[in-house]
Amino acid sequence: MVFSLISRVAVCASIVSAIFVYAASASEESSLARASTEARIPPFSAAVKTRFARVHLHPEVDSPEVGFLREDATVTVTECKPDCASPHGWALLGADGAIKLALLNPRSADAPSAPSAENLWYGRAGKSAIRIFEQPRPDGPILARNQKNREMAFLPNVDLRTQGWLERVEGGFVPARRVQMLAPSRFQGEPRPQLPLAFVVRNMRATAKTGLQRYDRVPVREIDKASVTTDSGPLTRKAVRIIARHSPPPSIPVGAKWVLIDIGQQTLTAYEGETPVYATLISSGKDHDESETHPGLYQVEHKMDYSDMHGEPDDPYGVDRVPYVFYFHKNEALHGTYWHDRFGFPASHGCVNLSPADARWLFEWAPPRLPENWSAIDPKAAGLSSLWVFIKKKAPM
Repeated sequence: MVFSLISRVAVCASIVSAIFVYAASASEESSLARASTEARIPPFSAAVKTRFARVHLHPEVDSPEVGFLREDATVTVTECKPDCASPHGWALLGADGAIKLALLNPRSADAPSAPSAENLWYGRAGKSAIRIFEQPRPDGPILARNQKNREMAFLPNVDLRTQGWLERVEGGFVPARRVQMLAPSRFQGEPRPQLPLAFVVRNMRATAKTGLQRYDRVPVREIDKASVTTDSGPLTRKAVRIIARHSPPPSIPVGAKWVLIDIGQQTLTAYEGETPVYATLISSGKDHDESETHPGLYQVEHKMDYSDMHGEPDDPYGVDRVPYVFYFHKNEALHGTYWHDRFGFPASHGCVNLSPADARWLFEWAPPRLPENWSAIDPKAAGLSSLWVFIKKKAPM
């Protein structure tokens, strides 16, 4: 099954992530075109004025779609084809691609940008259904009812929260008292690791004697079936996750960037060729068939700034603004996770969960580059290299 960037339906186990991209109809595009015929001289800044806008490799309708932009995203138009006054012209975005001029409005270069994942607030609506209001008042119009089992992202607004309300990034307001606020994990992996390395994942008597705490990391000296000898003393195997050095699979080009995901150890190691550059803990799919993270060698198919995810009817829940997403195999993705802090243990429905800090590091390091203010890119359509992902088969801990 082949997934397109613009209409991808992804299942992180029972999670379904859907990007419902607005596609302007012929009449709407004609109307937009008539409203966008004023001449402009490149280079100039412009903002997307539709919910979503496709970016093509070349200024042609039949050219491959290499990415998309969300409403209000600002871009720099470097050239127009055939010209900037044409009602059906194209805006060239440097060497990155082209977008229809009719989908853009002029904008100041210093216009405010959307808040980053790190600057948002997060909360959970539990089993008790809540309503989403159009305005921050209980007698106002209702946008959605029966919202439960859902993680939500909110714009940071202390004054509004003091008044008893939270504003969703996706739109609408919810009563603050009905939301359990979440504190995303502060865990972060190890840059330039010296392998083998052990991450402490359990608070046990064996670790208490050493003074080590959860998420500490120590060099490994020796490993046997029951214990690990470290610079801090012996630790039980159950108390740690071990990262050892691995050579790249033969199919990966020499010097390419790739990640090894060890399902048994619940770890990820990022490599540049033979050199490990980052090591961390992950949470893969839970231990049953419906939630398996499938072993194999893959390349990232789509790279996205974020994706909203929701469950199927037999597993109804949702997650707003899942950050730093890499789809690599059908419905499976690496992504940031703000709703749990169980790294080092299986916890997902098939995707590979990373802490917010680790996901951002990976997003900035891994190819291809996501052009400024783009929401997603399709490396293959753009003719770009992408991150290799090797999922190692599970072995006994």
